[in-house]
Amino acid sequence: MKRTLFRLIILLIPLGVKSQNISAFTDYQGKLHVIEGNNDRQIYHLPVLEFKVSNEYLLYEDQNHNLKSYSKGSTGIVCANIISDLETTDYLSAYKVSDQLYVYDGSSSRLLTPNVGSFSLSDSLVIYYDTRLKQSFIYYSKQKYEVQGAPLNMFVDNIQIGANMVAYIDRNQNLVAFYRGSFSVVTELMKGTNYKIGQDILAYIHPETGAMMGYRNLESFEIDPFSPKSYEVGDDRVLFINSIGELKITKNGFTHLLDYSEPDGYIIKDSIAIYWLNERWFVVDGFKTKQLEQYIPDTVFLDDGNLCYQDNIGQIYSYKMGGEKIKVSGQGSGIISLNGNLLLYNGRGVNDTKFVSIK
Repeated sequence: MKRTLFRLIILLIPLGVKSQNISAFTDYQGKLHVIEGNNDRQIYHLPVLEFKVSNEYLLYEDQNHNLKSYSKGSTGIVCANIISDLETTDYLSAYKVSDQLYVYDGSSSRLLTPNVGSFSLSDSLVIYYDTRLKQSFIYYSKQKYEVQGAPLNMFVDNIQIGANMVAYIDRNQNLVAFYRGSFSVVTELMKGTNYKIGQDILAYIHPETGAMMGYRNLESFEIDPFSPKSYEVGDDRVLFINSIGELKITKNGFTHLLDYSEPDGYIIKDSIAIYWLNERWFVVDGFKTKQLEQYIPDTVFLDDGNLCYQDNIGQIYSYKMGGEKIKVSGQGSGIISLNGNLLLYNGRGVNDTKFVSIK
């Protein structure tokens, strides 16, 4: 990329994110509020120690160090011990109690190991290292799988984790993918770590031919016969600049040209992508591009096919895949978070938090 990101602040995972119908914020007194449907309700009267929002539930740590869950009007205790390392995705959450690692799915917690080292999680799986057994495991769909070919006595190296997929270099230098309960060798003798993962797709540079390859539904396919200048992976698509500087996108196994000119920068998140070229700013919608502005906004939020940004005079706009940009508010506002299709922003008054559903 020609352009650095010092000007464009992309907030891919804003505080308390990832939801289509629930969001949360703390007011000026630190009290916790939940946005659910069209309602804003305070659910805790004291400042919380921490909170995270998943697709259908909110997790927060109260003043007594209880980890609580809120969903559909009900609150319950998830854990009454002091926790650490709370992580949340669309559907799964994980936390530690001392060296014990737990996973929470919105209804119940499950102990994965009493001796955890490193761990990472996505929407549907958790990968972790058991320090007593000295092995790496993947938790997926309520089952535990020993990681095949993992380095001996250490956490898996060079790991990348997507919503439904894990990829890593095994001890024989093969690129291995775990997808929906199965391990498979994507390519042998992988040199370096030139691969990236999305929700259900993996992109990599073939170690012998240099071609850009994709891996989807347990099969590899060629995206481009030459190594790209750069590439990024989203939910089921790969956005890349090819060897001659053209911007292209691969989706569902089909590759399309988006722009003959090499962009100054680009970002893909979930199912939405943006790029900028000669001070113009574009969104990638399917296999087409739309120019949104003739300048590059300073602050942009992307989540689940939705986009929100503030223009150069402080007005807030939203954009939904397949639609048109819509003005949300006038000057003097500030975006708090974009959680699925729920946008939270500050009004002009003190403690004036507003929300709108992007349509």
